[in-house]
Amino acid sequence: MFSKFEENLIGLAEDHFGNRVSKEDLDIISEFGWGHENWFQNQLLIAFRSNGVEAQILSKKGKDADIVVVNEGEDIGIELRTTVKGRTPRLIKALEEHKDADLYMFFTEIRDRPKTKERLFGYLEEKEYQYVFRELEHSNWMLVLVKNG
Repeated sequence: MFSKFEENLIGLAEDHFGNRVSKEDLDIISEFGWGHENWFQNQLLIAFRSNGVEAQILSKKGKDADIVVVNEGEDIGIELRTTVKGRTPRLIKALEEHKDADLYMFFTEIRDRPKTKERLFGYLEEKEYQYVFRELEHSNWMLVLVKNG
């Protein structure tokens, strides 16, 4: 079960990417098809910090994750992964390569690819991960927050 703090994180991300990042920006990211994970990390830092969540990049905290947020004095590491065109194996690889992350946040383009969700959610359920997802209304993108069961 996700804590209120954890649910707030995906809510802040959904608000930021759904309202502050334009559909045109997401279309450009999709067109390039690579190199947007740092952009995602920076955008999350803006979303979290501008809403009072203490957040910083990994290198300062030594967690197995890309971003560290602080909840009531506890460091929580979030491993990030992004994909375009429904590349589910790339998301699953993050779970396998970063087993010590506290949370995982995925930002993936789903563009009329129902199998993207089916494959990802099937894997998460099979491995007993907990997850919550949000599809962005104005685009073909989805955010997924995952944690070990």
